[in-house]
Amino acid sequence: EGMKAFRMHEGRINIFRMEKHYDRFARSLNRMCMPAPPKEIFTEGLKALVKLDKEWVPRQPGAALYLRPFMYASEAKFGIKISEEYRFVIFTGPVAELFARPIKVKVETNYVRAARGGTGFAKCGGNYGGALYPAKLAREEGFDQVLWTDARDNKFIEESGSMNVLFVIEDRLVTPPVSDSILDGVTRDSLLTLANELGYKTEERPVAV
Repeated sequence: EGMKAFRMHEGRINIFRMEKHYDRFARSLNRMCMPAPPKEIFTEGLKALVKLDKEWVPRQPGAALYLRPFMYASEAKFGIKISEEYRFVIFTGPVAELFARPIKVKVETNYVRAARGGTGFAKCGGNYGGALYPAKLAREEGFDQVLWTDARDNKFIEESGSMNVLFVIEDRLVTPPVSDSILDGVTRDSLLTLANELGYKTEERPVAV
């Protein structure tokens, strides 16, 4: 899982939507045949760690303390099986604003990030590993990142790099619907919620290339 702790204007520190991140963490673990830790351990562990590392929360605008709760199988076994032992870990590190300038993206129609029925909706390491090579090729062509298309026909936009993508089309905010190949982003959900509350038109629908 991945989220951020921000230093607010008045100085307090806010962890962005912990409960929503826990729910997604539990869904990802279920897909990987892994048990979810109790919600209290997840949330109270994050709070305790951020309190301990509070001086590492950046004060610069746009910067944050990145929080990475993750779990891995720790059973001493050789072979392919569902593990009977796991370790739950949270680590942190300060990060700058991810994109401080407009970026140039490549519509990727050869390589795919995720296929329907796979683990695209889960927050798991394999999704990132398979994306590194096409992203490397895109950078060699002068792009900053890729726009992933669907694995079946490469006709519809799914995600951008390792994040959800939203488009401003005429007078509305448009984004692909979440599915088993698209991550249910917490920032995505927040933007759609705020846009609707502020009176902007939003659409969740397939977006053709």
